[in-house]
Amino acid sequence: MINLRLVLLLSAMLCFMALERAAAGCDSPPAPKVDWRGCDNNESDLRRADLRGADLRGARLRNADLSGGDLSGADLSGAYMVGADLSRVRLVGATLTTANLYGADLTAADLAGADLRAAEMSKARLRRGTLTEVDLRDGVYLNKADLTAATLSGARLAGANLVETILDGADLSTADLTKARLIAARLVDAKLQGANLTDADLTGADLTGADLSGTILEGTDLWGATWTDGTRCAARSLGECLH
Repeated sequence: MINLRLVLLLSAMLCFMALERAAAGCDSPPAPKVDWRGCDNNESDLRRADLRGADLRGARLRNADLSGGDLSGADLSGAYMVGADLSRVRLVGATLTTANLYGADLTAADLAGADLRAAEMSKARLRRGTLTEVDLRDGVYLNKADLTAATLSGARLAGANLVETILDGADLSTADLTKARLIAARLVDAKLQGANLTDADLTGADLTGADLSGTILEGTDLWGATWTDGTRCAARSLGECLH
């Protein structure tokens, strides 16, 4: 015997979900300021889409192709973007707090002034990316990410997780890396002029050829790190490289 109450409840739930989707504009085409909150756009082809100022909070964009698009000022907080193609995308001033960008491709993307606090960006590719003045605090995860030749001048990376991250040739001048975890990170030929590495952990990091002029190294753990001249820092190297 069919439970009428259950049928009515399920019908009401389906109607509510449909109304919620319509209210969020999930069926709307890509456009500036579109409301795609919580919408499912996994594996969608959104190449060169103009999504400036769009509301994409909690949107699902796994493996979506957004390459060459413009998401400047968009709100992507909590968005699920694992494996997404964001190469050459403009994300200037965008909000990506708590977003999941694990393994995403952000090659040559422009994230200047973006808010990436507490974002998951492990294994993301950010080669030649522009991340000037970005907010990457609150334990953002960039473990094993590739930031080769990326521009991070003035970036806020206090407490960031950069374990085994590649930062060869990256510009980190005046960046705040206080208490950042850079264990076994690669910083070959990196520019760290005026950067703040107070209490940062650079155990086993490679700083060959890096420019450390004016860099604050108070309390920085350099145990086993490779110094700028290619020599290995001895045990208990704290704030300076002991040989």
